Amino acid sequence: MLGGFAFLSTFVVGGLVYGAGQLGWCYPLGLLASLTFGALISATDPVSVLAVFQALGVKVDLFSMVFGESVLNDAVSIVLFRSILDFYLDDFYAQMHLPRVLLSFATIATVSILVGWATAALSALVFKWLRMAHHEEGDTHLREAALFWCFSYLSFVVAEVAQLSGIVSTLFAGIFMARYVTPNLTRRGLRLCAQLYRVLALLADTMVFLLVGMAIVVYYNECEVSHT
Repeated sequence: MLGGFAFLSTFVVGGLVYGAGQLGWCYPLGLLASLTFGALISATDPVSVLAVFQALGVKVDLFSMVFGESVLNDAVSIVLFRSILDFYLDDFYAQMHLPRVLLSFATIATVSILVGWATAALSALVFKWLRMAHHEEGDTHLREAALFWCFSYLSFVVAEVAQLSGIVSTLFAGIFMARYVTPNLTRRGLRLCAQLYRVLALLADTMVFLLVGMAIVVYYNECEVSHT
């Protein structure tokens, strides 16, 4: 099941860390801290795998399946992490709080999906009403790309403002928009959107790796300064 790996991994890793701590095999963590750690490391990073796939020219279906599974696992991990942190300030008892964690997870995930679907439905209606696909002249494709990006970002903003998961909302908004909005785009607008999002995705990946690399160096320097 999509996203099931992250869900299962959170509780398996969290349980192993908690059990190892109780046996004295590692630093003992509470059950809540162990589950938080499990949710934190359950997200998968497919960047290197996808880069190899792209270099080898594998089929688009395989590329899409790996990418979609990894993104959904990330989304599940983030939602679980947030749900567990809601109980961080309280004394955590598994028999009492675990059902609330699962209910919070299910609520956030479900409502986030509905927000993404509603945003995609609204964008499909707007594009159909504007009938831009019937007008290839001028800078119509630029307006299409700008409007397409605005609706995509709107799904993220609405979910985050409502204390939901922006990544889940954006993921499902993208799925529905690819199915119901792109048929209403002009050919030039569709090509521009595809190229624009590829550039933004590459830029985002580059910035993430750059910030992670800089954080390691800065953190190492701060540790040296603190020890001296």
